[in-house]
Amino acid sequence: MNNQASNQSPKLPFFYRQLPIILGVIIVIFIAGGVFAWHYFRMPAKEEVKPSQEIVPAAEEVKAPEQEAALEVNKFTKEKLPRFEDFLVLERFEGAPAPVDLLSHPKAMRFRTVLREGAKKGPNFAGHYTIVTWGCSTACAVIAVVNAKTGAVYFGPIANAGTEFRIDSNLFIKNPIKGPMFY
Repeated sequence: MNNQASNQSPKLPFFYRQLPIILGVIIVIFIAGGVFAWHYFRMPAKEEVKPSQEIVPAAEEVKAPEQEAALEVNKFTKEKLPRFEDFLVLERFEGAPAPVDLLSHPKAMRFRTVLREGAKKGPNFAGHYTIVTWGCSTACAVIAVVNAKTGAVYFGPIANAGTEFRIDSNLFIKNPIKGPMFY
């Protein structure tokens, strides 16, 4: 009987026998979690931006030659800058804003509280849109646009030096020269 017992290896406790399987599962969970986190939290690639200013008009409009002469000139790049008056809105939304449609954009549910609180204030851009901004780090702001008529949510580019916009104009200026980064 001793001969048979000496030929068999000692029986390990359950935990030690299952250790390779447990480590494999932990590694798979770690890799899957990393892939999920990378996909969920990744930021879009930053585009090359002129340090002076990025101007994003909300609607394409053609300017007459006399309007071109009236534009301000950027002190740094000598470019002519558009004015809010050149992009006037003809209609303004009156009434209670629609509830925020959190299904209209994939990121909307993640930022639901700040979007709802901002949209309650009513339109502040281009007649019927509400610009909602919040900080994402030092000198950084996320820009979201909520349509006061439909509640649809749109996300804009990240602003590094503030924004300028008006309720009576379609012109939206990201990182204006007058922003905090240019004083």
